[in-house]
Amino acid sequence: MGLASEYSTAFVGSTYAFAGLFLLTRSRWGASVAIIFYIADVVGRLALVAVGYFPLGSPENIIAIILGTAIAVIFGIYVFTKRNSLS
Repeated sequence: MGLASEYSTAFVGSTYAFAGLFLLTRSRWGASVAIIFYIADVVGRLALVAVGYFPLGSPENIIAIILGTAIAVIFGIYVFTKRNSLS
């Protein structure tokens, strides 16, 4: 797997971080961009599992990918519901 696995995982992690940075703007457009990054995070996590870069050989790994993805989905939904209250 090598570098492709490491770069892919780092990219997926960075989408979550970028979502947070755009939320710091406290603006409607920032929330919209953050939602796009949350979607990219979820799709990226699923892609990591699909191509085998994230091993599912143990219950801990399965729980980690499910909980991490669920947290990203919950944050994305929350931001989506609150985006109209931003300036």
